[in-house]
Amino acid sequence: MPACHRCGTAFEEHGLVSRGASCSSCGAALKTCHNCDFHDTRSTNECRELQAEPVVDKAAANFCELYRPNRRSPSATPAAAKDAKKPSEDAFAALFKK
Repeated sequence: MPACHRCGTAFEEHGLVSRGASCSSCGAALKTCHNCDFHDTRSTNECRELQAEPVVDKAAANFCELYRPNRRSPSATPAAAKDAKKPSEDAFAALFKK
């Protein structure tokens, strides 16, 4: 089941996800690059789909016809990954604290 890129809340997809669809928990747009299965920061234009038009704001709703909701776990989303790094960064900083 796809999950919101911002908060990780799972959402139901009934056919196509509309451009105006938003997360019931945090209100973030659901049809975004960050929420797409093709989104990959290592690829050209951060998209594995070669026919996709470049999108400037990856977190904003867009009109991409190639959008496919991701199936990754919420822990694989950018916001969750950022939160997961915090404890390890704090532990590392504590090593060098005087």
